[in-house]
Amino acid sequence: MNSPVQKVKISDLNMSRIIHISIAVLISLMLFICTSCKKKNDHEASREDMQKEQGIPVELVTVKKGDIFITVDVSGELNADEKLTVNTNNTGTVVQLLIEEGDEVKAGQLLAVIEPNDIEDQLTQARAVVNTASLRLTQAQSKALLQITQVEGAISQAEAVLKAVEAQYEQARAGLVTAQEQLSLVEEGARRQEIAVAEAAVSQAEANFRQAKVDLGRMERLYQKGAISKQQLDMAQVQYDVAQAQYNSALHRLDLIKEGARTQEKESARQQVQIAEEKVTAAFSAVDQAKVALKIAEDNRMQVTIAREDVAVAQDAVNQARANLDIITRKLEKSYVKSPINGYVTKRYVDLGMYAGGQGPSKIADVFNPKTMYFEAIVSDTDIKNITPGLKVNIKIDSYSDKHLNGFVKEIIPIGSSDSRQFTVKITIHNGILDLKPGMFARGEVILSVHKDVPVIPKDTIKTNDGKQYVYIVDNLHVAEREISFGPAMGGLIEIVKGLTPGEKVIYSGTVKKGDLLKIISEE
Repeated sequence: MNSPVQKVKISDLNMSRIIHISIAVLISLMLFICTSCKKKNDHEASREDMQKEQGIPVELVTVKKGDIFITVDVSGELNADEKLTVNTNNTGTVVQLLIEEGDEVKAGQLLAVIEPNDIEDQLTQARAVVNTASLRLTQAQSKALLQITQVEGAISQAEAVLKAVEAQYEQARAGLVTAQEQLSLVEEGARRQEIAVAEAAVSQAEANFRQAKVDLGRMERLYQKGAISKQQLDMAQVQYDVAQAQYNSALHRLDLIKEGARTQEKESARQQVQIAEEKVTAAFSAVDQAKVALKIAEDNRMQVTIAREDVAVAQDAVNQARANLDIITRKLEKSYVKSPINGYVTKRYVDLGMYAGGQGPSKIADVFNPKTMYFEAIVSDTDIKNITPGLKVNIKIDSYSDKHLNGFVKEIIPIGSSDSRQFTVKITIHNGILDLKPGMFARGEVILSVHKDVPVIPKDTIKTNDGKQYVYIVDNLHVAEREISFGPAMGGLIEIVKGLTPGEKVIYSGTVKKGDLLKIISEE
């Protein structure tokens, strides 16, 4: 790979130069013929005599402004991001073939059909297996749902029963405590506080009775004297009778308290305790039975687990059947070979009626998308450091030698070849209307930089002597030397850095030396 090369676009300058060179050559030829004739007649005049008499014919070129492009030459071949071989793993006869080489195809377009009869039978069977497995799954799910409903319902009912009998047990225990306390009171007899209360009641009743008796005697005496009415006497008699009755009742109650409970009361209290104990025992037994029933109901959850496992097994069977159906469906789809991309058919591998099959995939056709075409250029390790994405590239395809394309650096592959120390650069092509194809050889100029509007002259006008660079210029129709410094060259032109300015004239053609007399035949 060459180092950076410099080129310039000044086509009008080159064309004009060609015309002037042609004129100069024609004039020189005529002068040569005349000189030859004269030499025959005058014994050939010397070069010095000729240039002294009329001057050496020369052509001048004007120092102009131009653009110098600093470039790196690259080469490689065209490729495409979307370029692939369409194939099939199915075996069978090609029963339909819908493409020819060069045909344009769309993504998803049918290219060929491989006989699909056996696969369609397999697909029908696979669908039947999926339907059967799905039915079994539905049945297993229904059974599991019923099992869950029954078991959870039984557990909820058993929990409710247990809660109720536990409440009854607590109630029975409370009744037993009450009965035992009552029995204890009956058997122990009255307490001193109760006797004291009863005695106080007797004393109060006795005092009331005595007062009523005194009041009645006073009323009788007053009645006998006629001081009160019979009604008032009767009222005093009633009060006396009530007070007497209350007094007798208080005495009787005191006697009963002091005497204690009777045998019948004690026996009744004992019977109440026994009944309460029996209720506690029955409630405790009911609690045990409810706990056993709850345990049995909870143990039935194992049946739910089994039912759920049946559902899982049925689901796995459905998944496996569907996976097999998908495989066969994809296999059937591959019998209908379609293009995965937009593009053109560059090669067809099969013919109608051909048997596709054997070891590995069978090729059907090569398809590529021209819109994804790029120039895969090879760059040396010395030049790759100067190239960056986005740089413009001038491209020339060998198959279209009269056409020039433009592009830009899209991507630099960061890993180079260890043997050749070369790197790959992907260059996007502005294709235009050319019928480009992968594999075509291409050359390119990667434009690293541009020196714009700089003085330029033809590179051949520069002379070198003793390490110095100079050009011939005209000084009063004699040849003079002008030392210069130059920069990069491109397309036969070279940049002048120092020594010349635009508009000056430089001798372009003619064999001269310093001091020669000149005859200017053309100026450019």
